[in-house]
Amino acid sequence: MKLRSALILSALSFGLMAAAEAHPNDHYRPEGRSLGERIDHGYRTGRLTPHEARRLDADRVALHRERERFWRDDGRLDWREREALRRDHRELSRDIWRQSHDRDCRDHDRWDRRGYR
Repeated sequence: MKLRSALILSALSFGLMAAAEAHPNDHYRPEGRSLGERIDHGYRTGRLTPHEARRLDADRVALHRERERFWRDDGRLDWREREALRRDHRELSRDIWRQSHDRDCRDHDRWDRRGYR
């Protein structure tokens, strides 16, 4: 009986330690891909110019720094901070989509208007 109780107690404590170490927003990816992956993919495929990719990546880094600053201030995110981060995340996500789907592309001189070589 004591051995069984000790095993259950150790399993519960291990689970609690693992849950405490995980950051609450570490796996938050509303679009399926992270913003950085989407920027990298757009640049690799030629849909983003180098200037667009640098600007979008700088915005992504600024969003990350803002999140870290909110956490550093008091160790938690209140509802206003979460909403500000969500709004900035959605805005950056829209910017990535717009820049990836505009008529600028890295090799624009290689393609004619219909998209053929």
